[in-house]
Amino acid sequence: MRGLLTPWPVDEPADWARWVDAPQTSAEVAALREHIRRGRPYGDRTWTTATAAKLHLESTLHPRGRPRGEQRT
Repeated sequence: MRGLLTPWPVDEPADWARWVDAPQTSAEVAALREHIRRGRPYGDRTWTTATAAKLHLESTLHPRGRPRGEQRT
């Protein structure tokens, strides 16, 4: 295995390899697939919203199609 290209900017967490090698939950896999399918940035809500705005990807945060109108009675 190759070494690091550059040193870590912060101290490496002691359990880094275990954390990276841990399998994703089914909820995480579903979320990743949805973000990939929509071209949406992946991360927590605040980061996703800010990154989508910076990259002009706001439309990926909303459901596709025209919003439903109010139903008439």
